[in-house]
Formats: sequence, C-alpha cells, structure tokens
Amino acid sequence: MLQCLPLRLAMLSALALLLSQCDDGSAARIKALRDEIDQMSQQSYDASQQMKRLQSQIEGAKAEKQKLEEEKLQVEKEREETKKKLDQLQRDFDTYKSSYKLSMQKRAPGMKIDDFTTPEGKAYRNVVLRELTDTYVNFTHEAGIIKLTAAQLPEPVQALLGFLIKRTEEPREVSTMSNRQINMQRKAEQESRLDEADEAIKAIRHEREQTMRQIASLNSRVRDMEYNGQTGVTPLKKSVTQLELILKKLDSQLLQAEVDRHAIRSNSPRLLPER
Repeated sequence: MLQCLPLRLAMLSALALLLSQCDDGSAARIKALRDEIDQMSQQSYDASQQMKRLQSQIEGAKAEKQKLEEEKLQVEKEREETKKKLDQLQRDFDTYKSSYKLSMQKRAPGMKIDDFTTPEGKAYRNVVLRELTDTYVNFTHEAGIIKLTAAQLPEPVQALLGFLIKRTEEPREVSTMSNRQINMQRKAEQESRLDEADEAIKAIRHEREQTMRQIASLNSRVRDMEYNGQTGVTPLKKSVTQLELILKKLDSQLLQAEVDRHAIRSNSPRLLPER
C-alpha cells in the first residue's frame, strides 16, 4: 500500500492540472482533488516516518541480539576459565595434601604435641608421637603407649596431623546485590583472607625465630658449662630437646600456613558479568 501512494499522488496531481486548464466551472472539484492530494501527502509522510521507526526498532533488536550473543560467549569463556582454575587448584590441593601428610609422617617420630582430650572425654598428657599413617597415630603418653584412629582424635589434632584438611569454601552469592557489588565483595573477601594468612605466617616465623634463638643460647651455655666442668647441664639439654620438638611443630605449622596462602591466592574469586 505504501508503494502505491506516490503513483496515486502523481495521477491525482495530473488530473488536478488537467481540470485547472478547463474553463467549465470545475473549481470545486479541483479544490477537492487538491485536498485529497494534501491528505495523501500527509499519509505518505506519516507512513514514511513509521517505516523509519520500524527500521530503527529492527536495527535496535539486531544490536541487542548481537550484544546478548557476545555476553553469552563471554560468560561461557569465563566459565571455562573458572573450571580450568578450579581443576588446577584441585590438583594443587591434592598435591599439597599428599606432601603435607608425607611430611608429617616423616616428622612424626619423636614429635611432642599439646595435651588433648578425645571426643569421648579421654585425656592424654605428655603426648609424643611414635608413628603416623594415613588412618591412625601411635604415640606415648604419661600412662603408656596407645594407637588411635583419626576419628578418635579431636579436630585440632586431626588438622595438625593432616587428617582434616579442608578447602576454602566459595563465598555464597548474595542475590540482593548487583553483579558489580558481588564482585567487589568477593575481591575484598579474598584480600582479607590473604591478609589473615600473611599475619599467621608472620606470627609463626616470629615464634620460630625466637625458639631458634633460645636453642642457640642454651646450647652456648651447655658448651660453656661443659668446658668449665660445671654441673647442671642435664636440665639445660632437656630444655633444648623440648625446644627442638617445638621447632619441628612450628615448621609443620609454617608449611601448612604457606600452602594455605598459596591456595587462597590461586583460587581467584569467580566474577560475574557486569553491564
């Protein structure tokens, strides 16, 4: 219909011109034709404008569809990258678990740990490890020798010995927040965990340095007393032995803290698409 309007306008214009050349009193008809021409011209203009609006809407819809396709591809790419990072983190975590457990099993013989009470209420004092495996621990205490499974130990002891190693949980998504706010929160949470991990490592290293200084100081006193033939060396040697056991424990804690920090840094927060 829109295509026929120009043709009709041309025909009406030609007819109006022809009537205007006639001298038979056709003025009323000429005016009516001109009015119809003006009306159709307005209709043609309105139709043209409507066509432009429709064309603009079509172009906008195409652009929106293209944008959605690009966002979909970006989300899929980010999902694939996140999966790769999680897979690598899982491999690193599994390697860490194996390394930590193996390290603890090698260091266990002779290591003294804090007194503890089992979930059943049994207390053990002056605990010194004798053997550590994947499923149980063998140790001496003030009442003798005993072997316990991992489940029989309190959680702090399980964690120390490598029986209870957990990955950092992914922060829960807050549905009432925008994607940008969620991303900012996740980045801040990771930075906070890194700061806490750094502080923990710093504290362990400080305690380790203090312990090493105490050992060096006591060893120096022992050498001087032995050189001068003085008595009372035995208590000092016992103190050195206890401090060396504490140093081994600090080495294990430092290893775990450093690996935990590596896991936090490797596990980048999953960011959502921002518009």
